Amino acid sequence: MKKKKKSELIQWVAMLIVSLVMIIVVIFDSSKKIIQRAESMIKTNTIQALEKYSERVSKKLYDIQSDGELLIQLVEKGSLESSQQIQQFMEIFCEDEGISKAVYMENENVVVDFGNKVPDLSKEAYYEMIAEHEESSVLCIEDDGIADGKILLFMIPASDQGSGLFLYYPVEELKGLIDMSLENYRPIDSALMDLEGNILICTDEKNPFFSGGNFYNNVTEKTKSEILRFQSRVRSQGSGRADLTAGNQEGAVFHVPMGKEWVLVADYDLRNITRRERLIWNEARQMVLWVTGIILLLVLIYTITSIIARIRHVGESKVLEEKADMDLLTGLSNKIATERKIKEYISESPNEPAMMFVIDIDNFKKINDTMGHAFGDEVLRTLGKHIGENFRVTDIIGRTGGDEFTIFLKSLKDDEIMLREAKKLENFFKEFEAGEYVKYSATASIGAAIFPQDGENFETLYKAADRALYKAKERGKNQLAFYDDRDRE
Repeated sequence: MKKKKKSELIQWVAMLIVSLVMIIVVIFDSSKKIIQRAESMIKTNTIQALEKYSERVSKKLYDIQSDGELLIQLVEKGSLESSQQIQQFMEIFCEDEGISKAVYMENENVVVDFGNKVPDLSKEAYYEMIAEHEESSVLCIEDDGIADGKILLFMIPASDQGSGLFLYYPVEELKGLIDMSLENYRPIDSALMDLEGNILICTDEKNPFFSGGNFYNNVTEKTKSEILRFQSRVRSQGSGRADLTAGNQEGAVFHVPMGKEWVLVADYDLRNITRRERLIWNEARQMVLWVTGIILLLVLIYTITSIIARIRHVGESKVLEEKADMDLLTGLSNKIATERKIKEYISESPNEPAMMFVIDIDNFKKINDTMGHAFGDEVLRTLGKHIGENFRVTDIIGRTGGDEFTIFLKSLKDDEIMLREAKKLENFFKEFEAGEYVKYSATASIGAAIFPQDGENFETLYKAADRALYKAKERGKNQLAFYDDRDRE
């Protein structure tokens, strides 16, 4: 029984330890995922914001190009019959789109220009491209003496070779389209650059990342390995984030592609990005801690409830076992329980001296026949009530037959104690009376056997005590006899 309880305790402790380990693993794994999710969320939200501005720039360039192509189509279809009509249409078009200068050529001759007088275009490096390209194209060029400052040159060819439209769009106009200063999480600065890192336009040329005209040249040596991954994503038209350093400034640089030739980049304060990630992480961590606390509380409640239920179950089982082991008439152990308890003791203490008494009420059949079975039951009930008062609570006392009782006294150190206990039992029956109104002095014959001397197991010990019982009956009843006749000594 003790081994069983110890085993159950070990199982409970093991289950609790496993539960705690699982919760710790879940917390650790959840924390790791929360950090990754915080980084992913910031990255996704920031790239989505950049894509919005990239689309604004792309739409502007697309509108200029598509309107230029429309102008070419109108001229070729004869919808604009005179140079004056073309001039008027071009003026409206340029003013709407912010174009600083436009030149329409026909058969390599300037037909109409908008803005300052155009010198000979044949001297320009891009002049021959209008005839070589069948589709519209865009170039970024520095001041060519025709348009001031850095410009985007839209070249829209016509059907006839040597005919087409040149549109000069100031790159400075794009600054307002990439200005993200009104965003909730705005960058320090943003810029538009080509695949080689050449800056087309930026919101602040003093920014260490965008000064000097080339983005890649500004990145310090310690983040060169990161910039290589950055360049690889740019060339593959991907988007992403790189934590870089330019001069003394650390930044989280995000980028998104804009067409096949350009990239929109934005420099965010790395500390601000980290704070945002920590804010998301802290909020999620608090939720995880709350959930973990609730789980721990539930585990604790479940454990306590299970332990209480187990204790209650053990108590109920013990009561049921006691009821199952109990002789209903006398309140003592029944035959099965008496035998089991004695065997358990013999198994646990094979060398510890003990003594067994087998008691048989003298002439019990006569009591039933003359005074009735009810009175006979009263004799047995009274015997069961009082016989235990003469022995220790640890001793085993049971009714093992109709009028037969068995007493097993544990841990008797020497013969003197054994004889004293035997004498005490013999005297008990000399004074025993049963019956509430009619007193009846019932006597008994008693057989005694010593463990392990007279029997090393229950069966042989009981047989020895039973033989001693018959000795007592043969001697005239109402007495006690030992198996080894030590009562005669």
